[in-house]
Amino acid sequence: MLRVLRKTFGPKLYWFEGFFIVTAFVMLKMTLFGVMIGSLWLTVGSYVELEQRGCGWWKSALLAILTGGIFVATFAAVSYKYTQGTIVTDLQVTTEKLISQIKEANPNFQIEASTLFSQLPSVIVVLLGLGLGIGLIFEKIAFSIAGLPRERIASQLHLLDFKVPDFFIWVALTSLLVSVLGAKVHWLGSLALNIVNVSALLYFFQGLAVVETFLRFARAGVLVRVIVYLILIGQMFTLVSLIGLIDFWVEFRQRLKRYIAR
Repeated sequence: MLRVLRKTFGPKLYWFEGFFIVTAFVMLKMTLFGVMIGSLWLTVGSYVELEQRGCGWWKSALLAILTGGIFVATFAAVSYKYTQGTIVTDLQVTTEKLISQIKEANPNFQIEASTLFSQLPSVIVVLLGLGLGIGLIFEKIAFSIAGLPRERIASQLHLLDFKVPDFFIWVALTSLLVSVLGAKVHWLGSLALNIVNVSALLYFFQGLAVVETFLRFARAGVLVRVIVYLILIGQMFTLVSLIGLIDFWVEFRQRLKRYIAR
């Protein structure tokens, strides 16, 4: 919907609205929520700006998510220095509450708040990546609901063609191995977990590309697609990521294309 807002009101008003909303949340002492909204607003806006300047979607997405992440880090650093760490404290309290709730539901849950907090960089990347990716996937429907023409750009992402570069499989598997076996050096273990989280995001979208291919083969309607995506995104993130990872070896889409061509 953020892309629809930018299309409707133009870039200047889009950025002004984002600044106004973030400022309003900060003044209402809802800083954490304001930073979350602001980072996503900045990520989507940066992606569109880069896309319209001819950058490929890979480069646009990477730089946009990096921009959103820098915004969060900068806001946290300023908050920590000048407001006694308001946003950092909020994040720590939120993380501890989340761990407590999970442990109440599952006493065997072993992850400590400090471990989860050390994965915060990749969590931010995953959330921004999911927000941007979901927006791109559903933008056709959003533009249709808003009654606006969808601007087509040669560099736009085509979900059916999404594929993580082959070399990255070794990065993902090595990080997974280090995180599972455990690293004697604390920072190395934290780094491995962060890379695993980002890898899961990338292979999640590759898994979605596989699912979309099957849905098109089955001639599923728009409503069925929306329901399937909502279920997969909300409930089966790990399963879809695993499908994307396995696709590196199995090549589901190529097999389906060969089957159709028979």
